[in-house]
Amino acid sequence: MILWQILFAVGIGFLFTAIFTLGFRRRGTKSGIILFLIVIILASWAGGLWINPTGPSIVGVYWVPFVIVGFIFAIILAGTLFTSPQREIDVIHAEQAESSIEDAANIFLWLLIGILLVMVILGYSLR
Repeated sequence: MILWQILFAVGIGFLFTAIFTLGFRRRGTKSGIILFLIVIILASWAGGLWINPTGPSIVGVYWVPFVIVGFIFAIILAGTLFTSPQREIDVIHAEQAESSIEDAANIFLWLLIGILLVMVILGYSLR
């Protein structure tokens, strides 16, 4: 069952990454797209573990919580990872501001990945 949950989370991660990068013609760096994929996979996996099972099941896995949580995280992250911060910043201070925004985003994303990993581990250990 754990393998199927991982496969559902990975599939949803790839699906939403493809939709938000190709479908909406969003462009980001390769590292940004990979981080987007990792966060969507972990978020949908954690959501599938922690939210009460709803909807139909496929091979014993209730897929609706995986999709809903993955979609919510994809919408939130799409606005932050695929935009250029230079639109809102003066040209004079663009390099300094871009550097500080990237540092803050990196700290946020790694903290989020750590929290999602803890949620997945606790989801299995508290059963």
